[in-house]
Amino acid sequence: MYAKLKNLSRPEFLRAVIFWALRKMTGVQIHDVFAKSLGHDTRDNQESIGRVLPLFKFYRSQSLLDPIVEDQLNEHSGASCRELIAQGCHVYYALDGSKVAVQLNILYGKTTVDSPIDLLFSLAPGVAFLNYLYTRPECRGLGLANHLMAFACSEERQMGIHKCLAHVRSTNHASQRAFNKAGWKRRGRIVTTRGGNLLGTQGCASLGLNIRKPLSS
Repeated sequence: MYAKLKNLSRPEFLRAVIFWALRKMTGVQIHDVFAKSLGHDTRDNQESIGRVLPLFKFYRSQSLLDPIVEDQLNEHSGASCRELIAQGCHVYYALDGSKVAVQLNILYGKTTVDSPIDLLFSLAPGVAFLNYLYTRPECRGLGLANHLMAFACSEERQMGIHKCLAHVRSTNHASQRAFNKAGWKRRGRIVTTRGGNLLGTQGCASLGLNIRKPLSS
């Protein structure tokens, strides 16, 4: 009970309530764009994974996966892992035994996303986009998402990426808090409507992210 009351008093929760009311009254939905500079070496974070969470193994997909793992990843990747790998994207994940505990995708260049609506993202060279961060319900609360993000950022930095972006629903206070706790900064905003219109992309261009609706939309 105390933990629930504590969560209700957090700034992220109060902010989420305000944006929930805005969406309910106007149909306008807002996604915050978070940015993480990869200018410093994050290997210390990567090494801490083994000490803090010895039962979990962290991976970056570079080729076709074990069918059992692949099927699990496909459920929460937005597309099949085979398609993502063929497009040059990376899928990061941690295993709890043979089960995927947490996962995320890293996208580059010109790519499409389906949240909050169908959008075409154009990312500048050296900029990557983190998408489809998902933690299995029974593995939540262990800090796995933060550790996987740190692992992914360390790997991406070694491949020449200097900045990673992600968008988070303004009403998702848990994810907002997770990104804040992991050192990501809220730098931009994507404003859309539930009817599928794109209203604004404040601050995104300066981050190396240009956004428009696909021509087919």
